Amino acid sequence: MSSYSEIHVLKSRAGMDEGAYRAFLSGWGVESSKELSPAQYREAVARLRELAGQPAVRSRSRWTKEPYCRLDGRAAEWATCSQLYMLFDGLWLNVTRQTTRAKAITAFEEWLHKRFEIARIEWITKEEVGKIKLALEAMARQEAGKKR
Repeated sequence: MSSYSEIHVLKSRAGMDEGAYRAFLSGWGVESSKELSPAQYREAVARLRELAGQPAVRSRSRWTKEPYCRLDGRAAEWATCSQLYMLFDGLWLNVTRQTTRAKAITAFEEWLHKRFEIARIEWITKEEVGKIKLALEAMARQEAGKKR
């Protein structure tokens, strides 16, 4: 299911007619779910889940560095646990439209491969962290510019 169809399924489950849905979206200053930023989209989905009486998906802000910490102790040239956490959880999750962690990881690794020829998150070197960070920050600025 695409992320846009998810929001419409939740809208139906919450019992919203078209007018109520448009009023709901106007709270973010948009007329269509496709106009929502990734952060706004996650917020809208969480609110619709609440209205539909569905349990909320675990908040991204509660994810920890744990998946990356198993990588600590590697050779010095590899990115640290904290650097990987900062790139993925701190930056990527603010620019992706993916709604699950698994999809977000897949999308991040596809982006890394296309942009930097890095196939896996754990293969990021310390040298590449800065370049990746700059690219993600540029994406975030671009996304913020779209909201205005």
